[in-house]
Amino acid sequence: MDEIKPLRIAVLKAKGGVGGSTIAASLAKYLALRGMRVC
Repeated sequence: MDEIKPLRIAVLKAKGGVGGSTIAASLAKYLALRGMRVC
């Protein structure tokens, strides 16, 4: 369940009118951190 929250936050930011590049950076950072946890 906790893994869904960051995605929801990113979606809310996107809907808020934040730049798409910022969302991409946020998702990339989130996936990178998630990858480190898995490893």
